[in-house]
Amino acid sequence: MRVVWKDSHVRKYHSYDYRGYTITPYGETGYTVNIKGDDRIYSGRVSAFNAIDEYLGGTGQRGGAKRKERGIKVIGKIDETK
Repeated sequence: MRVVWKDSHVRKYHSYDYRGYTITPYGETGYTVNIKGDDRIYSGRVSAFNAIDEYLGGTGQRGGAKRKERGIKVIGKIDETK
């Protein structure tokens, strides 16, 4: 039997639906949330999840302790002029 390995791994970013909001990839490393008036780019999907939780008034029973520890990391703002 012969095993054929892929030479490279391409990471595919995709959208997530969380608590009624959509988290979409932005650029190569960021994520945005479709919250009205939110123009921030988050460093990862976990930061976007935490931003939605904060917007809705706390985490409640959602999210684990590790996810809550990571907090919200913003890496920029959406440039509307593009």
